[in-house]
Amino acid sequence: MDKQMHLTGFMIYCPAPHMIMSWVYPREKIRHQWTEVEYWVEIAQTLERGKFDLFFFA
Repeated sequence: MDKQMHLTGFMIYCPAPHMIMSWVYPREKIRHQWTEVEYWVEIAQTLERGKFDLFFFA
C-alpha cells in the first residue's frame, strides 16, 4: 500500500505577517497588497506550482 503526503497551504485574511521577520524581506507584499485579489491568486499559483493539494483560506 503506497502512502501519499498531502500538502496544504494555510493563510489567514489579515495584514499580520505569517512569519516572524517577514517584513524585512525585500519582496514582502503583505503590508500593501493583502486586500488585493491578485495577491492571493499569486499565492495560490505558487502553491499549485509546488504541487500543493489544498489552499485553506481562513
